[in-house]
Amino acid sequence: VTVNPNNQIVAVSFDAEDAAPTYAVSFALETADGTALSTTVAGDYGQNYGDMIYTFGEALEAGDYVLVLPAGSMTFKLTGEPFNEEIRVPFTVKAAAPAEDIALTTEMFKEWDSFGAGANEVGQAGSANGFDTLTQAVYGDMSVNGKNYADLSAYTALSIKVTEGAPRLLFNRQSMDDSSSDFLAVQGDGPAEYVTVVGEYYVYNLAKIVEDKGYAHLNCIKGFWVNSFITEPTLHTEATFEEVIAELQATGIQNTTAARAKNGKFVKNGQIVIVKDGKVFNAAGARIQK
Repeated sequence: VTVNPNNQIVAVSFDAEDAAPTYAVSFALETADGTALSTTVAGDYGQNYGDMIYTFGEALEAGDYVLVLPAGSMTFKLTGEPFNEEIRVPFTVKAAAPAEDIALTTEMFKEWDSFGAGANEVGQAGSANGFDTLTQAVYGDMSVNGKNYADLSAYTALSIKVTEGAPRLLFNRQSMDDSSSDFLAVQGDGPAEYVTVVGEYYVYNLAKIVEDKGYAHLNCIKGFWVNSFITEPTLHTEATFEEVIAELQATGIQNTTAARAKNGKFVKNGQIVIVKDGKVFNAAGARIQK
């Protein structure tokens, strides 16, 4: 059970190794003392890398709860047989976190026992620490092991400052090695629903990733195929994605990366461009407009 900073249930995921979900199901929600609560399921279930994701829209008070999955043939089927055992999942909704921004640190990068929303922390994982350095290896596991990540599901947005190059962030990897593309890649200035560029700042919509995917597990930050200088990694706990963007825009930041730079590699409209003496070229060396 994943609860966002607004105390809303944003995901309920099930391991489908032994039970194949065949129907959208309803849940009952109770307090720890057995008092039934009214719940609303916002939309049908979706499938995300084998987990079943359900979304509830109601905010909960801090306290202890039980999520109840009813028994019956309309719930799950085990190799053709009805699922006849009620499941009760206790969980706790904590008091809202203080309204402050915090830095993304290597201490947040952990090893976990699985890939999904219900993973348990195993211990500290090794992480690149390339902030404030011109490098491609900025943060996290450069081999993108899916069980090594910083769980950012409880935050609304992540912002970073990029003064050279461009960032490539990989989320929600579902395997143990670098041989497949089973992850969410947010690179350069796209996909637009997950990142907005304001001058030298890139703002990532963590709340939207959680809404769409069930969780936001950051496996790594790399330079977007070039060495990049990335600094000021900031996690936002209260301000929404849109509010973080508005605050940056209110400071009067101008887009100086490719528009005014004299030399360097940058990302423009999702493509790498090279600036030489104020002139802009594509990766093949052809002159293009700024």
